[in-house]
Amino acid sequence: MGTAKEERIYTLHFSGRLLGEMESRRLSEAIGLLVEDGVHHLVLDIGSVELINTPGAVFLAEMFCRFRQRNGSFAVCRAQSPIETILKKMKLQAICG
Repeated sequence: MGTAKEERIYTLHFSGRLLGEMESRRLSEAIGLLVEDGVHHLVLDIGSVELINTPGAVFLAEMFCRFRQRNGSFAVCRAQSPIETILKKMKLQAICG
């Protein structure tokens, strides 16, 4: 009798600002470690993110695509109303879990 590998959904909490290269690099490194450990499904909790700009939103879209290419999933949760509005205006509501 074989056992199926359990697919877990991991949640990563991020706080502060997601404005560009510096924050994206830090977050990308953390996500990269999870991917190396075999994580295929990730929810990024951005409930404590104060501010996001276009490069930050583009980074989130890139993560969404990266996980989909690996047959996984990526979503953000708990986005504050102004941030959710920005994501929707950029037509990125698909990443809002």
